[in-house]
Amino acid sequence: MKKILVVSIALLIASSAQAGLYRWVDDSGKVHFSDKVPAAASKKSHTKLSKSGDMTRKVDPAAKQKKLNLKLAREKEQEELAELRRIKSEAEAEKRERDNNLLSTYENEGELVRYFASKIKMVEGNSKILEAQNGVLNRKVIRLEEKASITKDDPTLKNLAKKIVNINKTIGQYKQALQENDKQLLQLTKNYQTNLARYKELTK
Repeated sequence: MKKILVVSIALLIASSAQAGLYRWVDDSGKVHFSDKVPAAASKKSHTKLSKSGDMTRKVDPAAKQKKLNLKLAREKEQEELAELRRIKSEAEAEKRERDNNLLSTYENEGELVRYFASKIKMVEGNSKILEAQNGVLNRKVIRLEEKASITKDDPTLKNLAKKIVNINKTIGQYKQALQENDKQLLQLTKNYQTNLARYKELTK
């Protein structure tokens, strides 16, 4: 039986000298020799034989895929590192630009303090004006509502109601403007503190 197997292998080698010969084992443990590897077997480990029947190399798709996955993982890691370096470089460039702008904008610390103090004062002044106007309109609405409650059957009631609606719309706009002013004031204060601290650090 062994001699028959050897002869069969020899014949296969002779007939597939040009195409090559492969050896694989199926799921049942049976050994196969052929010049082509079936699709199912090609996904598993198999061996390529030389013309003399010696093993030239072992083909392991799983190991090959693992090697490919490792290569792809390393390439991805390199890409991520390159992206991090790019982001860091851009951030450092932006920081240098901000520092240069800060130093070129203000001759000294006192000038910076005065600039932000004037900006903050202006926003606070706008808020006071809006609050005062808002108070005037609120009092006006109260008076109109009182008048409307007294003159229920008066022909002017419709006009009073229209005035109240329009004034309330304006009051809503003032409230929105006040909220925007509050946000601006908070941002200005934050910018002031940040810029002052950085200016002090740069001019030590």
